[in-house]
Amino acid sequence: MTLRSIASSLASTLFAGLLLVSTIPTATAFNLTGGVTGWWNQPDEQNHGLIIAISQLPGGEQTGAVFWAHYDDEGEPTWLIAKGPLVGDTIEADLFEVDGITFMQPSGTVDGAEEIVGTFDIKFNDCDSGIVTYASQLSRVGSGEFRISRLTTVPGMDCTGGITDNIPPSAQPERFDIELLPATGFADARGDAEWDARPGSAEFEVHIENVQQGTYDLFVAGELRGEIIASIDDGGDQAEGYIEFRSPQRRDYPLLNFDPSGANIEIFNASGALVLSSVAPEPGTVADLGTAPPFGDEDILVTMTNAGVYPAGDAYAELEREPNIVIFEVDVDDIPVGQYSVRVDTIERGTLEVTADSDGDTDGELEFRYPATPGYPLLDFDPRGALIEVVEGSTTLFSIDTFPGTPQDGNDDQDNPVDPGPGTDESAGPELELVYDIPNRGVYTQADANAYFSRDEDGIEFEVEIEDVPVASYTLKVGGLTRGTITTRIPSGENNDGDFSAEGEIDFSNPQRSGEILLDFPVSGQLIEILEGETVIFSGTFPEF
Repeated sequence: MTLRSIASSLASTLFAGLLLVSTIPTATAFNLTGGVTGWWNQPDEQNHGLIIAISQLPGGEQTGAVFWAHYDDEGEPTWLIAKGPLVGDTIEADLFEVDGITFMQPSGTVDGAEEIVGTFDIKFNDCDSGIVTYASQLSRVGSGEFRISRLTTVPGMDCTGGITDNIPPSAQPERFDIELLPATGFADARGDAEWDARPGSAEFEVHIENVQQGTYDLFVAGELRGEIIASIDDGGDQAEGYIEFRSPQRRDYPLLNFDPSGANIEIFNASGALVLSSVAPEPGTVADLGTAPPFGDEDILVTMTNAGVYPAGDAYAELEREPNIVIFEVDVDDIPVGQYSVRVDTIERGTLEVTADSDGDTDGELEFRYPATPGYPLLDFDPRGALIEVVEGSTTLFSIDTFPGTPQDGNDDQDNPVDPGPGTDESAGPELELVYDIPNRGVYTQADANAYFSRDEDGIEFEVEIEDVPVASYTLKVGGLTRGTITTRIPSGENNDGDFSAEGEIDFSNPQRSGEILLDFPVSGQLIEILEGETVIFSGTFPEF
């Protein structure tokens, strides 16, 4: 099939009925991002349409490339190319015609095959509609305008109009927190600006205080971006206020559709006087990662060993690795109210405060995060493979000798199954409880699966559960070998109304318990797979312990 015939079939295939709902909850001018990439229909013309792609050039600037599928005067399918820069909500493109080329003609045999024949501007109303204005020296094309509507999106790419549309999943988080300096005549004024951007989420907040009550204009890079209303609270004589932008847009926050990095940030009062200003750090200002675990797809929960000082107490340590955040958390319950140190490999990393609720129950938690998140200490260490302790004074209350996983292994996936050999004895060692969320491979996106391993004085246990899947039989593989079958059912009292609501589990133990399968294979560091037929539904590597 030639490109011409592909162009002619756009409307008869993809241009025939796909509808999308705009995700831009704002009436302001649309911010053009890579999220508009896809196939677009001309709803007022028969079997005409565009393929639009937004790309980034080596210098960092963005450009739009367009294939326009239409027909000539004889009704033969043809196409033109448009390409040009992004300006606000518009692709301002030159229109090109390619002429004198035959099918599969060798490259380099024709010079100047592309010729500029006009202009082609696409102004987007939102993520799903726009207007094309064109002017061409070709008599068969002429000039005019037409409406376009979206047909397809790129899998995994959002279109929100916000800045996160253009942040790739592999991008490093960026962050700055700077002071805004007072201008002449406003010596008492104070302010700060905070920027936090990562794949899938970005926030920009500006706060001002010690100013007169009223409305202030926020300019970023010379453009008006919003108004800050400063008011007086608690009977004071000075006002304060803030504005927060977010991408994607949430609740009543204005859409963050600009990058403040490297820009002048200025606050003006209602009289037009400059009150506060500063220059933001250049793009690429990244919080120090230190030795924090990399982003991933993993959740490890371990019960800590109680040293016996407070026999009724419990403690847990959990590591969550997600695509754009890593969290390490230590929780304790049922010990006296007070402050306790959390140590990782004997280094004190923070203080955990235990408080009591209205019923007298006590609990406390300490949560570290990377990238830096307001209200949480920075996760700049790797707990995997480390000694974890909760300490009172010099006395260890709870501990994990070796938190599962190793710092050298930043990937929880394996390309090839591991042959575990004849099996290993994992019953020796301190008491251990370990829960691992097995990554979902996208067949049933709403489904969940987890694997549980425990070791105590009575032996070892391994359990795998799946839920929110269709009623079926699923194969469990550990280390590349089939270990059993999980049969799912609709829970008692629930109706199978067509939703994916079935669940099931399989249990292993050693010594073998009634109704369970003998656990005679290794679990630590092994690839766990759940398959429906030959299709892998869940897979991931169980943490080493």
